[in-house]
Amino acid sequence: EVILQVDLAGTLLAAGDPHAAATVLDAVAALPYEGASDIHGLYVRAHIGIGLEAMKKSAWADAVQALELSKLYPEKLGTGAPFHADTRLQDYLIGLCYDRLGEREKASALREAIRDYTLSYWDEPQPHGYFGGLVLEKLGRREDRLKARELLGRPKPAADVLAVVNALR
Repeated sequence: EVILQVDLAGTLLAAGDPHAAATVLDAVAALPYEGASDIHGLYVRAHIGIGLEAMKKSAWADAVQALELSKLYPEKLGTGAPFHADTRLQDYLIGLCYDRLGEREKASALREAIRDYTLSYWDEPQPHGYFGGLVLEKLGRREDRLKARELLGRPKPAADVLAVVNALR
């Protein structure tokens, strides 16, 4: 049953319905196993999708709520949080929302955290390095600009994420 629920959530995501996918995933109770990270990946994508939809509607507080949920590691999904979870994508989007909400200090603190993470874990694989590059470029520190170019030259995020980012930068 868990496998069918996960497949259904993946299909709903592929069909462009992150709300329905999140609802299905809320009902999943998976035991810990090797493939559990795939279930968590669907959970993350579903909540990011909900956040992106809210951002497109200028529902900034709703977007922050969905994006914060995407950073969680619910136990019932069968996986635990890694030591250094890479949430730069979510944090970057939340920062954009805080900018629109007039909460500049919170946005600035998130950008500093993204910068720190990017530089601290530079030698590790960086699935969300693009957002580290955007922050390094924005903060404009001389020593960070070359690193920003390197990260921005790597594969870009999904088209739906990139469209929202480009519209709000």
